[in-house]
Amino acid sequence: MKFEVKKFLLEMPYGSIWELVWPQTIMMLCTIFISLTDIWAAGQISPDIQASIGISAQLHALFMVIGTALGAGAMAAVSQSIGAKHYLRAKRYTGLVIVFAVVMAFIIAGIGYLFRYSIMSILQVPAHITELAITFFTFILWGMPAQYIMNVSATLFRANRNVMTPLLIVSVTAFFNIFGDLAFGLGYFGFTAYGGTGIAFATFCSVTIGAILAMIFMYKANLFIRYIIPPIAWMKEAVPYLLKVALPAIMMQTLWQVGYLTLFGVMASLPDSVTALAGMTTGMRLESILFMPAVAFNVTASIMV
Repeated sequence: MKFEVKKFLLEMPYGSIWELVWPQTIMMLCTIFISLTDIWAAGQISPDIQASIGISAQLHALFMVIGTALGAGAMAAVSQSIGAKHYLRAKRYTGLVIVFAVVMAFIIAGIGYLFRYSIMSILQVPAHITELAITFFTFILWGMPAQYIMNVSATLFRANRNVMTPLLIVSVTAFFNIFGDLAFGLGYFGFTAYGGTGIAFATFCSVTIGAILAMIFMYKANLFIRYIIPPIAWMKEAVPYLLKVALPAIMMQTLWQVGYLTLFGVMASLPDSVTALAGMTTGMRLESILFMPAVAFNVTASIMV
């Protein structure tokens, strides 16, 4: 037994693991920088804006559940197809996931916008910050299709063992988001300060740029068939498998995010709710840093398996 363990450790592909882990770690670090800059810029303006960003960000995480689950399904379907040397099937799965993700993003954004006031009421958002929270939430909904494209494309690149392209896309997105927060939110570099609306606008613009870059890079890498949408007959056979892989991830992520939203609702019901929500928003961003290495190794394990 000891010999087998020693042999396993000696044959472990440490170099391959590290080549996959470090770009993903930096990619997640860029994502955290985006969140922390949003929170910091909001804190420079008022706790109300900081609390509104926290509520909207958590709703965004809930609405991204389907996108995350589609990414999990895409990772399995595409990487298995490539492993079996069925490259056309891999391209068809890529096109199917992209189209499905965009359609679902528009549907979810429409539902979210239609029931935006009801959602804020359920979460017990204080009346004096409701409109501000809805402003952030609306910008997030507008950017939902772009967010879905970025999320799914990153997974598709990783399924092809390409971790550098997603890193480049997220780095560019982080640059524009941070620049926009400082320029449009706080009025740096000679720009007009628009406060919370400027921060929300910066997020929307940055994810849109990221989505455009993702589509360009996927096209150049020849990851999907020419017309993106696979044949209807093929989709009838492929969709059940994709859903079989994605549904458990949807259920798990939904439960996780509903738990966080429940906690936000409890915080919103406290006497000093705005301060509590602002503090929780900052704390959750710091918490995400602690999970960063584990997530990077988790994704790397998925790629290698």
